[in-house]
Amino acid sequence: MNAFYTGYGKRVGLSKDDLLERYREIRENRRGTFKLPRLPEAYVLTYGKNFSKIEMIKKPPKYEYKWRGRRYTKAKQLKFMKEACDFFQTILPRRVIQHITIHPSWVKLFGEFSASCNVLTMGVGADWLTTRDIERIPDISTEDLNKLLNNVTIHKGLALLGPKQIPSDHETVRTIDWLKVNQCQWMTLDQLKALRNQVIMLSDVTISDSDVREFLNQFKKFTGNNKLRVMRLEKYLGENWQIDEVLKGLKARRVKPLQYKVRDVFPWGEDIYLAEFLPPSTTTVIQIREAYAFKRNNRQRVIVEFRGSALNVFVLERPRRRRWC
Repeated sequence: MNAFYTGYGKRVGLSKDDLLERYREIRENRRGTFKLPRLPEAYVLTYGKNFSKIEMIKKPPKYEYKWRGRRYTKAKQLKFMKEACDFFQTILPRRVIQHITIHPSWVKLFGEFSASCNVLTMGVGADWLTTRDIERIPDISTEDLNKLLNNVTIHKGLALLGPKQIPSDHETVRTIDWLKVNQCQWMTLDQLKALRNQVIMLSDVTISDSDVREFLNQFKKFTGNNKLRVMRLEKYLGENWQIDEVLKGLKARRVKPLQYKVRDVFPWGEDIYLAEFLPPSTTTVIQIREAYAFKRNNRQRVIVEFRGSALNVFVLERPRRRRWC
């Protein structure tokens, strides 16, 4: 840890000894003799395949420190990361851990993690991995994932990227505000109905067109997930959704292209973009094209958009009644 303290001390213009003295003053509730410069707004923790890293972001003095796997075991890296977090959160209180990213190779230590963060990403996307690469990645069981979710407090979003299936009905999966799950062949209609998230992003689903129709019909009756604002379902093996089959009985009508303004619905800064919790867009405005609309029993407007193998659902708040003087 000496290199970590020395490196950060240089960034803030203090020696390692002065920096540690500041740390001891705060821990012992003593009056400080010096102050640190402008403070960062948040931290980012990365537990990679062959390294671990802590970053301070958004405001100077920006700083990052990395422990490499060639020199330290994962258990040692985890110990150092905990010490670094404790150090920063002592000398720089009220700063949040914005994002934690964990590679599946840390699975044996899932029970040792302890943290609180806005967004947790576990796994790696399979887009650039070969079959052999995926085979080399450790399997993660439902019990393994539960250990991690029991030890990490997540305030806003959870992304399970795979590249292998991890079935889970953990309370965090069902209730976290923003949920993203890749390799979601395991999810059934009943499990989809049980979700209570604001944002649901599921890829590689095997749920049928008639299953989605049943889900939407239930949703139309103002039952089920009344927190839902955005949902995206991407079919396994790239099969297209059948519009007529999905919309049968919903009395939905075709609508002109429209825009979904993300900041109007999710005014929480950049966190929702960390793990791509929303349908693809190059700006904070999502362009909706081939879409159909129906109204729920509470007058909320629901937009169902079809993009080949992807189906997007947007829930718009009911218009406010004008008050006449």
